[in-house]
Amino acid sequence: MTEDNRELDELFRRYRAACPDVEPGPNFMPGVWDRIERNRSFSLVFDRFARLLVTVSALACLVLAALNLVPREPAAADTARFASYADVLTAADLTMEHGLDADFARPRVMLPPTYRH
Repeated sequence: MTEDNRELDELFRRYRAACPDVEPGPNFMPGVWDRIERNRSFSLVFDRFARLLVTVSALACLVLAALNLVPREPAAADTARFASYADVLTAADLTMEHGLDADFARPRVMLPPTYRH
């Protein structure tokens, strides 16, 4: 055990010789605080940016939620675009009964696209 203590003491002596104690000068504490403030200023800028980003995204969510709650009258093009198959068949029957051309029939209903496999 004493052998280990002597080796440890020798290691500490060599470390002390390699890294002598620096006597702080008159600018030691201001220099330390300047380094602390430089590091803190980056984190403050990042913190402010993150808070701004969260605020903007929360406002965007509120605006989009409000837009979803506002009722709107569907346009004729919207009803034609989202017509069901039964609506399309009914419109086709009406045009055949009255002898109207399908291009001039009212309500105008767009047929769904056909898919080929």
